[in-house]
Amino acid sequence: MAVNNIQFTKIEIQIAKYLFKHYKDRYNPRQLARILNINHAHTNKLCKLLADKKLLIKEDIGNSVFFSYEYDDKLAIKFMEYMLSLEEKEFPKWLSELSHSLK
Repeated sequence: MAVNNIQFTKIEIQIAKYLFKHYKDRYNPRQLARILNINHAHTNKLCKLLADKKLLIKEDIGNSVFFSYEYDDKLAIKFMEYMLSLEEKEFPKWLSELSHSLK
């Protein structure tokens, strides 16, 4: 990842997290847009940008384009570790106490 490729929009992060968490599946931009409730044309553009940033793998199957997360790239894994650590810090404390009391 070059220095000019390190900025990410909120929707790009949302797409990358979703694909990372659904590691067995590959999605085309229209499917992702439907699941994440965003515009499909914008999703297509962002998926191509994420593939250029080496976070996603682009697969052409027939006339369709599918994307999945790039698990073999060390920088992509480090990026996702960082994003998930931020997500963990945002986890509300009351929810963890509630889950502990249910055990």
